[in-house]
Amino acid sequence: MAPPLLPGPAGPRVMTPAEFARQQVAAQSMLGRFSEPEQWFTASQAITSAAGLTQVPVPGPIPLVRSIESMIIEVRFRLAVTVAPFTSVAPEAPQNFIQKIQLQGNHKDFGAVTLLNMSGATAYAWGRIFQTESGGGEYLISKAAGALTRAAMPGRPFTSAFDGSVANHDIVIHLEIPFGPSLRPEAVSILQDTNFLLQPLDWGNTLQLLLQLGDASSFGDPTGATTTFTAFGSASGNPQVWVGFNYALLGDFQDKMQKSGIVIRNEQALTSQGALGTAVLMAQLAHQITPTVVVKTGRFQTGAAPTSGVDTLSALTDLQLEQTQLVIDNKPMRNNMNNLVIKGYHERMFNTVVPEGYFPFTFVEAGSSLTAYRGDRLPGGSQWNLQSNVILAQSNQRQRMVQEYILGGPFPA
Repeated sequence: MAPPLLPGPAGPRVMTPAEFARQQVAAQSMLGRFSEPEQWFTASQAITSAAGLTQVPVPGPIPLVRSIESMIIEVRFRLAVTVAPFTSVAPEAPQNFIQKIQLQGNHKDFGAVTLLNMSGATAYAWGRIFQTESGGGEYLISKAAGALTRAAMPGRPFTSAFDGSVANHDIVIHLEIPFGPSLRPEAVSILQDTNFLLQPLDWGNTLQLLLQLGDASSFGDPTGATTTFTAFGSASGNPQVWVGFNYALLGDFQDKMQKSGIVIRNEQALTSQGALGTAVLMAQLAHQITPTVVVKTGRFQTGAAPTSGVDTLSALTDLQLEQTQLVIDNKPMRNNMNNLVIKGYHERMFNTVVPEGYFPFTFVEAGSSLTAYRGDRLPGGSQWNLQSNVILAQSNQRQRMVQEYILGGPFPA
């Protein structure tokens, strides 16, 4: 390895051993230090029970005054159910109340980029796929003025702590959305996150957040029930939205880091597969550096369908697909013959329980983003596809996919 260089009046010069040692000490004392969540804004947002999507007003671009490691979103409110209980409750209630989280900006090297486009339901489950407790956040419920109780982490089956009964339900939804690759929560992973911070020099004043909330139908089928959204712990007022960021405390390294990579996570609704099929083409993947691909399977809410624009799954299932594969030019990358076996392998490697309805492919079980699959090296004419056997036939079946991929970052050319 060539000796490190420093700028000098006559051009770059070789760093002395003493200077190199000081830099290493400085890096170890600064990198991986964070501010803990700091508030960006709060908003009081009125919600009508059957009005569809409501967009939360956001006060302009994200304040990128320091490098950002993660975003935190909290929504707290009361959902009063009277007259009759919900006909059915969605497994991902109440976190599905947050219908869309979208983050876009203009990067100095990559231009217009959508970093994140995901439902609150998927964002909540996402972290759980890669660590045991609270990876994507948590939610708490107080029913009929009872104790505020933390819901159990999602597992198999995936069930909701919200039961839709006639009562006042005071609810807190807390989401944690990191901007680095999805790795095990270890010290080495936290240090790797410094390669994927949202840097002021990269984004300037361009990062914009879009946040949409649902209505009563985002919790399930409210047929027969009368529902009212008010402030947490109160029969009046509005739901409260809190958004903040965890900033990296880089000290002397602020604005001196190498170009950060961008981690992209965009949830994609796939063409619905409701009939039996073999080696069905589900999606084409982007030719990019890819740590993880996650497939989500369930059933769209039937009976009283959700309000127009609201997306609610009435059930999640692990038994809709089998022999799901990532395939390059008709050749499987891994020889998966049993989805539950692969899911169990992922659980062992990440020491977690992957929620029902979520099926992960990962290339980073070694704990390093550098083992991500180099999809950017595929020939331009190659086909990188997601394919699967469909082994359950129901007309309301739905499939979604998130390909987590990276632009830039600490990867060799």
